[in-house]
Amino acid sequence: MYSDDEKVTDEIVRRNQDMMLRKGNRSAFIDVARTMEKQLEEGENDSDRIKYIETPSLVMWGEDDEWTPERVMKQFKTHLPNMTFVSYEVVGHLPMEELPRQSARDAHHYLLYGELPQLPGNEEQGWIVPGNPRKGW
Repeated sequence: MYSDDEKVTDEIVRRNQDMMLRKGNRSAFIDVARTMEKQLEEGENDSDRIKYIETPSLVMWGEDDEWTPERVMKQFKTHLPNMTFVSYEVVGHLPMEELPRQSARDAHHYLLYGELPQLPGNEEQGWIVPGNPRKGW
């Protein structure tokens, strides 16, 4: 779930083990895994319902995410009209853990102002960087 294995500490492993052992979490995780397996094997998927979300949304995605593939982000961009999107390079499935300060700053600014903060020098971040091959999805 992390892009950078060096960031996976014993403390993080223990915390995740503790969370999995809390009452109800193990069965909830198994339910989610079975649902995901069914969606992949049988093509059952409720993702088309995303187009009904009208609330402005911030989607944060790590470009090395092996759980949520790039094609899903393309679907989000197409079907979630009020989405603000930011991607993080060299980050896996958990930007909030791999980049806690930056992702918290981005989320905080979005919640206050409805947009992502500008980086130093007025450079933009994520997939809207000029020259980024993903621009124009």
